[in-house]
Amino acid sequence: YVLYETLGGDNYWTQTPVVINNLVNIIPEFSETDGSLFINTLKASGQSGSPWASTTTLSFKSVLIKSTGLKKHPNLDLTNYYKVKEAFNL
Repeated sequence: YVLYETLGGDNYWTQTPVVINNLVNIIPEFSETDGSLFINTLKASGQSGSPWASTTTLSFKSVLIKSTGLKKHPNLDLTNYYKVKEAFNL
């Protein structure tokens, strides 16, 4: 999940991959071997180069869910961070 925006003091998280403002693609890559997570940011237009005009800091949350957790919560909306947080007591 990436922190999409803060409104009235409330944080709103959205699942990745995501396109922000039709400018930036945020794409996660996961290692099947050790669970490593890499975040790539690319120009949504497909052009080469950094999508950022200046230094940018983004906040991310990553949740690794074992298959037993998915079996326990088969109808869980994984796109909703707050539902995932509640189901797994994060």
